[in-house]
Amino acid sequence: MKSLERYSQIFKALGEPNRLTIALMLEKREMCVCEIVDILPVSFSTISSHLKVLLNAGVVEKEREGKWIVYRLSDDKFVRRVLTSLLEELKKHKDFKVLLDKLKKVGKNSCKLNYREM
Repeated sequence: MKSLERYSQIFKALGEPNRLTIALMLEKREMCVCEIVDILPVSFSTISSHLKVLLNAGVVEKEREGKWIVYRLSDDKFVRRVLTSLLEELKKHKDFKVLLDKLKKVGKNSCKLNYREM
C-alpha cells in the first residue's frame, strides 16, 4: 500500500498546472528559483511553495551551487517515465513550444531577483 500512497502523492504534486510546468522545465535542465520566476507569471513565494510540494513528493531535488540553490528533476524512475510520457504528448502543443523558447532565454546570469533562495 505504501507504493500506492507514494504514487498518489506524486500525482497530487503534478496535478497543479504550475507545478507540472516546473517539473517539465526541470526535465529539460536544472534551474534556480529566479530562472523559474522569470518564466512563470507567478511570485517568488508561490514558486517556492510549489517547489516545496514537489520536493516533499520526491519529484524534484535541490542542491546548493555557490550562491544558488539549483533544482533538478529527481532520479526516480517512475517520475521520469511519467514526465517523459507527458512530454511526448505536449511536444505537439503550441503553448509548450512557447515555454521551451522561454526556457532557452533564461539563465542564472539573467536572474533579475536579488534574494536568498529556499
